[in-house]
Amino acid sequence: MSIDQWTQTAPAHWARRRLKYIASIRSGESITTDSIRDEGEFPVFGGNGLRGYTSDYTHEGEFVLIGRQGALCGNVNYARNRFWASEHALVLTPLGDSDLTWLGELLRFVDLNRLSQSAAQPGISSGEVSNVLLAVPPVAEQRAISSYLRRETERLDALVAAKQRVLDLLAEKRKAIVATAVTRGLDQNATIVATGVEWMPEAPSHWRPSRIGRLFRQSKLLGFPELTVLSVYREYGVIGRSSRDDNANVLPDDLTKYQLVEAGDLVVNKMKAWQGSLGVSDSRGITSPDYVVFRPTHSELPAYLHFMLRTPQLTTVYLSNSNGIRINQWRIEPERL
Repeated sequence: MSIDQWTQTAPAHWARRRLKYIASIRSGESITTDSIRDEGEFPVFGGNGLRGYTSDYTHEGEFVLIGRQGALCGNVNYARNRFWASEHALVLTPLGDSDLTWLGELLRFVDLNRLSQSAAQPGISSGEVSNVLLAVPPVAEQRAISSYLRRETERLDALVAAKQRVLDLLAEKRKAIVATAVTRGLDQNATIVATGVEWMPEAPSHWRPSRIGRLFRQSKLLGFPELTVLSVYREYGVIGRSSRDDNANVLPDDLTKYQLVEAGDLVVNKMKAWQGSLGVSDSRGITSPDYVVFRPTHSELPAYLHFMLRTPQLTTVYLSNSNGIRINQWRIEPERL
């Protein structure tokens, strides 16, 4: 159902009003990128929500914010207490006794992104937003709706949190199962001996040691733009980029500099190897020039090496062999790996 159809079919006793008669709408104030920090006293809200923190504020109170620029323009957020609203956000102040939560959730339902006119630089204007026609219940009904939404949202959030705790426990159990299998094997009666290796102090006596450099050699073959683009994820390893819908970076038009990946190749994200962002690919494709690709020189089982190289015990070794100014930007060079 479109917003126009909803407005026409809403309860008869609800009034029909344009947004400008329900709330005042003003753009925030400009702020430089240098003024925004990862930590600070006051949050900064832009077109897509929270951008960071700064040392000053433009607003104090409780407001509805609408993003006015970017791919997510029209998104709705709430800002409370003291905060900075940038020029990419519209700040709405309810007029009269209009309920803030009712207004915010109604605007979320309205989907203001539909007002965006430009594909190159999506955006909506305060004029377009202010003229949106809404069906408005009496204030008492607005408050009843808000109370219901808060109550149901809290209940659903609690259920989601409980489900997430179960998922986290299952993820930890999975890691433990994998780590035990790849470092101790499946034979509980196997003779275990000391290895002299800090991250894996014991192993079955019939296992043999080998450095990663003896299993793989670096490879960099370019010029295969027609192949499937592969990415590295710490949760999965090497998979097709198109299989995920959370890719923040846009692919370049020219893929000739992307590296060839063959099935069995080890692909490493140098910046995030210590987080587990590496894996042995099970398919052919191309991947970012920022990654490192290693071709196998071994006859071992690729799937086993995939799990072994991604164990938490070994990723801590990658971290100890990485360097950089900030820990979340530490990188491991191929020769160190």
